[in-house]
Amino acid sequence: MIKKGRSFLLFTASFAAGAIFLIVMALVFRDKSVSPSKLADEADKLKAANAKVVANLGAGQVSKVRAIDGDDFLLGKKNSKNELIVYLDFDCPFSRSFFKTIKQVNEVFGKDLAIALRHYPLDSHPGALEAAQAFECAREQEKALPMAEALFDNQDKNDNNTEGILADAQAVGLKMEPFKSCLSSKKYQAKILAGKEEAGLFGVMGAPTSFLNGRNLPGAYQFEDFSDATGRQYEGLKTLIAKEIKK
Repeated sequence: MIKKGRSFLLFTASFAAGAIFLIVMALVFRDKSVSPSKLADEADKLKAANAKVVANLGAGQVSKVRAIDGDDFLLGKKNSKNELIVYLDFDCPFSRSFFKTIKQVNEVFGKDLAIALRHYPLDSHPGALEAAQAFECAREQEKALPMAEALFDNQDKNDNNTEGILADAQAVGLKMEPFKSCLSSKKYQAKILAGKEEAGLFGVMGAPTSFLNGRNLPGAYQFEDFSDATGRQYEGLKTLIAKEIKK
C-alpha cells in the first residue's frame, strides 16, 4: 500500500473511533430506550474491539471491503452496481436500531441498491454468536428476516440464550427438528467467526458498520440528515445513497 493511502487509512481509523461514539450519541437523543449507562457500556466495548483494527491500520494491513457475493444474505436489487454492506450484532442495541433504518433504506432504494447483511458478533455480547448462527439456520428455511426481527427483540427478553432462540424459531414458523440440528451442530460458527476476522481487515471497528460502494460508514447512521451531540452535521443514508445512485 502506498504511503499516502496508509496515512489516509490511519487517519480514518482515528476519526472512525470518535465518529462511532458521536453517531451513537446522536442516536441516543433520538432513541430514548437506550439508557446513558447502556451507551457508556457499549462505548467501552467498542474501544476494546477497536484496538486490533487500529493496529492493523497502522501497519497498512487494511483492504477494500469484499464485494457482495453468493454467500451474502441480500435485500434489494441483486447484481446492482450500488452496494450497501452492513455488519450487525443481534445483541447490540445500536444494531437493532440500525436494522430499522436498513429496512427503510430497502423500501426507498431497493430497486437500485443491493444490501448485504453480514455478521459482527462482539465477544462482549454473550448471545451474539449463537444468534448469528440462528439467523443462518433460519435462512436455510427462507425465514431469515422474521428471525432477525425476533433475535433483535430478544434484547428485551433473554439476551438471545438458547431457550429464547428456540422459542423464536417456533414463533416464526420454522421446522424445529432441522433448525435444532443446524443450531446444535454449530455448522455456521467457523464461517461467521472467519467473516468477523475478515471484517477487521476492512477496518470494521464494531457493530453496526456499513459500506456504501466501499465507503466506510461507522456507527448507526440515520436515514435522514442529522447532527451529533457537538452540533456537527452529517448526511444521512437517504442523501448519501441518492448521490451514489445518480453517479
